[in-house]
Amino acid sequence: MLSLLLLKLSAFVLWTSLLTVLLLVLQRRSAPLLQWPTLYWWLLLLASVPLWPQWQWPVAILLPQTFWLDATQQMGQLTATAQHPALVTWQPMELLYQALLAVLVLGAIWQLWRLVRQYLRLRTLYQQSQPVAPTALFTVEATAFEQQIPSLDPRLEQMQIRQHNLALSPFIFGGRQAVLMLPAYYWQFNNQQRALLLAHELQHWQRRDPWQLLGWRMVVAVCWFNPALRYVERSFGQAMELTVDRQVLAVQPEQAQLYGLTLISSLKLCQQQAQPGLASFIQASGDEAGYRQRLAALFQTSGFDNRLRVWLPTLLLSLALGLNIGCSALQGQLGPSGEWQLPVAQAKVNSGYGTVSPFRQNRPHQGIDFDGHSGDPVFASADGVVLIADNHSLHPRFGNIVLLDHGQGYQTLYAHLDSFSVQSGTRVNAGQQIGAVGASGVATGPHLHFELLHQGQQLDPTPLLQWDR
Repeated sequence: MLSLLLLKLSAFVLWTSLLTVLLLVLQRRSAPLLQWPTLYWWLLLLASVPLWPQWQWPVAILLPQTFWLDATQQMGQLTATAQHPALVTWQPMELLYQALLAVLVLGAIWQLWRLVRQYLRLRTLYQQSQPVAPTALFTVEATAFEQQIPSLDPRLEQMQIRQHNLALSPFIFGGRQAVLMLPAYYWQFNNQQRALLLAHELQHWQRRDPWQLLGWRMVVAVCWFNPALRYVERSFGQAMELTVDRQVLAVQPEQAQLYGLTLISSLKLCQQQAQPGLASFIQASGDEAGYRQRLAALFQTSGFDNRLRVWLPTLLLSLALGLNIGCSALQGQLGPSGEWQLPVAQAKVNSGYGTVSPFRQNRPHQGIDFDGHSGDPVFASADGVVLIADNHSLHPRFGNIVLLDHGQGYQTLYAHLDSFSVQSGTRVNAGQQIGAVGASGVATGPHLHFELLHQGQQLDPTPLLQWDR
């Protein structure tokens, strides 16, 4: 299970990296498409496909119904074979998997703790800040009187407004009630610039961007081992800011130049007293490169076709489901790697797979009968775990049987044994003796009845067996 989990996580990292490369290509060819923040949530969904469960029901034992006589009392023991004492042995690879998983979990805990510490710093900043009345957000200019004061947005009445002394861009945080945090340098701007800054933050609040950004921070913290996600997160933050810029200027396009000057001034003031810990927690893109991209976008048309908002999510969701279902189907059809060993030393076949005989009421044979003498050794065809080793769990016609599980839904059945030398729960290696040829159950003479099953369905084992011995 641990090896499968680590394999899924590795596929998650590789698949996310591939999608990130695709983003880099799209940035050169279709930049307007990447300025849609919702796109990155859909890409995150697509990137998580390797972590999705496969479309199958994992069970301890899957056998055709005709095999069973009365297995009700056996199921509790058989489905708990993973807890069998014989399996609790020191395995170097298993220990390595556990160590790697421990590193991943501890790394995620550490990253989440860093987020908690940043949030606690934010709470401390909130407690040290001073409340501001909405009516004090604008200054009455003596030269222009009341005409210079912009109208107060009613949304400001629905939140707390506070002032702090750190060099941070204005931001909104909070749970049930939003809090608008304004830096001291806010009062250095004129009324028009203040109105633009407030409109920007109110647009973030209306779009629930602070909570989306926190969600991305948590995803990146948990998946700290996947560096490609950090790039996707930064791209999301940049797209979020570009979208808000466009929405602010859509109402007042004549303010584009003043809005750009305000962004530059805010960046310079923040760089004078940088607060990297808090800034990285509350701001999507506070670096100079991000500001340059935003300034360039202020004077460009978006070129974004709104029809993409309908069919692109549908396309990405269909692709994610198709990949998951396709991988599930591929996994179900893939056979075991390599060739399996013959279960007996002499590969003389009495009855092949699919053979019709009156002895079986003309029903196709579901396995291979190997000729032999009583007491001839029977070997495990591949590495596996013993699920059953008795003469009563399956139908009496099989006699003494051994059922091995090889993983990925594959099992092999060895029937009509004279005796068996393994017990339920033990691990066996390919070529290890597990019993002896016999004629127990309903048999015309000593032989081994061998079956290969996948997800409870009998398969022809002939193509898998290594016949040249």
